[in-house]
This record gives sequence, structure tokens and C-alpha cells, in this order.
Amino acid sequence: MGHYMNTCHSPETLASMYVEVRKNKFVTVSTRKALCALRMVLPPYRYSDEEIITLVAEAAVDAGLAVEFDTRETS
Repeated sequence: MGHYMNTCHSPETLASMYVEVRKNKFVTVSTRKALCALRMVLPPYRYSDEEIITLVAEAAVDAGLAVEFDTRETS
């Protein structure tokens, strides 16, 4: 089931780490790409997509990056 790895980092830390790596190469952060990447390392079904996207968006704004909300809308 995916590439889940046991990690001792909090979701907030992982989101910040993801944004930190991206900020040297890009001026925007894609929520779709971030969600996909973080789903690989976070425990399955523990965090909702919305929670992860919020963490990424907050980290991106704090780093001075724009956020591209490009995740598919679900009903």
C-alpha cells in the first residue's frame, strides 16, 4: 500500500521540509504534488487531505511562496 515509511516527524515538520526543498527552485507550491508526496510518508487515513493541504499552504505562505490549489474537488 503505497510507499509508507515509519517517520518520527510531525505532519507540520514534513510540510515545512517539503516547502523548504521546493522554495529554492519554484515560486509556487502545488497542493496536488505536495499531497501526493506527503501521502507517501504519512500514516494512511490518519490525516485528511484538507488537513495536509492546510499545513502545506501555511508553510508555503510563511516561506513567501504562492500556493496553487490544484487538487481535484471532491463532493
